[in-house]
Amino acid sequence: NNFDFFSKFSNLEELNLKSIKIGNLIAQNLNLFSNLINLKILGIFFIDIDKIGYRVFEGLVNLEILRFTNNKINKVDSNSFKYLTKLKELYLNLNNLNEIGIGVFNDLISIEKICLNSNYNVYFINDSNSETNLDKTKTIFFDMFNQKYLDHLTEID
Repeated sequence: NNFDFFSKFSNLEELNLKSIKIGNLIAQNLNLFSNLINLKILGIFFIDIDKIGYRVFEGLVNLEILRFTNNKINKVDSNSFKYLTKLKELYLNLNNLNEIGIGVFNDLISIEKICLNSNYNVYFINDSNSETNLDKTKTIFFDMFNQKYLDHLTEID
């Protein structure tokens, strides 16, 4: 299922969505943005949503920046970012995240910056047997972070 409205904008390179009612569609694992193959920047702000489904970003093969800020997200499915191999910056700040599986980041092979600040006591859990792909990450922003749960992360130079 695609959200037909976005199919009309296949040449779009930047899309910012604020305070629109698509939260339940994002949570239901629908690939809403699959026709936006040229999209490089996606911002989703002030959406009443509690989780990011696993097929939401399917088709966004050229996405470089994802801003999922100021929502009410508390859960990110382990394959939510599976198709975002060119993603360089991920902003999940100002949400309700408190537990993140390490496997969430496994497909982000180009990631350089992750912002998790202003979430509630975020900690990582080991939900994957493989190494994380955070070795290219240059910046990770945390605050209100429970550092005792960093045991499963590989060292970042």
